Amino acid sequence: MPRRPWVPARASPASAWAPALPEGEGLTVVVNARSGPGNHSDLLAVLRADLPRAEVVEVGPADDLAAALTTAASKSRVLGIAGGDGSINTAARVALARGMPLAVFPAGTLNHFATDLGLVGAGDSVQAVREGSAVAVDLGRADGISAVFDRFSRIFVNIASLGGYPDMVAVRERFERRIGKWPAMMIALCWVLRHEPPFDVEIDAERRRVWLIFVGNGVYRPDGFAPTYRNRLDESLLDLRIIDASAPLARLRLVGAVLTGRLGRSRVYEQRTVERVLISSRAPGPLPFACDGEVTEVTEGVERIVITPSGARLIVYRPRRLGDGGVPVPGARRPLARTFSRRGAEAG
Repeated sequence: MPRRPWVPARASPASAWAPALPEGEGLTVVVNARSGPGNHSDLLAVLRADLPRAEVVEVGPADDLAAALTTAASKSRVLGIAGGDGSINTAARVALARGMPLAVFPAGTLNHFATDLGLVGAGDSVQAVREGSAVAVDLGRADGISAVFDRFSRIFVNIASLGGYPDMVAVRERFERRIGKWPAMMIALCWVLRHEPPFDVEIDAERRRVWLIFVGNGVYRPDGFAPTYRNRLDESLLDLRIIDASAPLARLRLVGAVLTGRLGRSRVYEQRTVERVLISSRAPGPLPFACDGEVTEVTEGVERIVITPSGARLIVYRPRRLGDGGVPVPGARRPLARTFSRRGAEAG
């Protein structure tokens, strides 16, 4: 498993309004107490010391995060969110709907989106807010029809998925800190193949039988079924990855391909870059659907869904010291690892 490089993902300079708030006046930060380890005392201390005029709202387990964010946005110039990727997803919807910039304070378990931005901790976000430095990032968009024939629309900052991918991520994250990401990924993959039944779909009018469908907002690295990071946040492309269940001995072949490093050549794995994907259920029941690793409000599942880049970009604060477009300025720390090139299936 290649390590994530230190270099943050490239992003377009923000062309929209992102005010400098030296003391935080006009910023409301909603802190999701349910995110991460659950103790945010250090984060709260940083916010109150470095942005003393910002308003901080703590949301507990019994509170409605979306409602708190909507209320915060109605009385602020800038919306802030302290939480993980699921919390950021909710905040991004509110900020985008109101046309306001978002300040992200990493407070989740792994913080994939914040890490792609190059935000290591709350200090990075504080610096960006104080100097008014921001970038414009892509969002993914999923529009469809639910199992009860209601229309729905969702955005996502990282990934959308159908099938057992959220369960796979949960199992992997449970073990990776103790045994490493690659062994944990193998355990998670085997768990999904054992417990999750395959399902029948149409993908762009082609009948398929699959276990998992992953759609990334942008092109992810590394190849294979453990996508971890992006090199760019402004490509307006989707990363489509599929585990096929129709081939003979599909489970055994998939596990063997992962163990031998030949996943890119396996018939049971497909990976390509697309601008749009249409997925329809051909199974007796609806398709389980999740955004940014969490099951969405479409709890009854989906019958038909089209996934595209949103077209509207989200303005997010990021310090200027990261350089133009995410390139570190001269004198910055060297990357921990070089970026690995894409391998494997590149159809489309």
